[in-house]
Amino acid sequence: MQRPAPLPQECAQAAGTTVSVPPPLAAFTTGTGQAPGIGLGGSHQAINAALAVQLAAAWEARAGAAAGNAGAAAHVASVRGLQLPVEYERGLLETSWPGRSQVGVLSAHAGLG
Repeated sequence: MQRPAPLPQECAQAAGTTVSVPPPLAAFTTGTGQAPGIGLGGSHQAINAALAVQLAAAWEARAGAAAGNAGAAAHVASVRGLQLPVEYERGLLETSWPGRSQVGVLSAHAGLG
């Protein structure tokens, strides 16, 4: 696992917490054994998705598993084992941002083409 840079690590320590670098999304497998896909375009989105997976698992570990939610505990264990839970996979695939980076085509009917 990659180590975080010294300055964020020092800031986290001063705040009484930790910082880590999440594994890349490509390190995970899905229920089909495939690498996970994402619904948003751009190679940088894989970095955002990997962070989202870790944040969701951390939230489930704190809120769900701590409350005795067996599903949350199973998700956390899966993520730690680099197996993407099916709910996470679906969320990554179905994520969209309408209007973002879309290319419009001017129509002759609008008197512009």
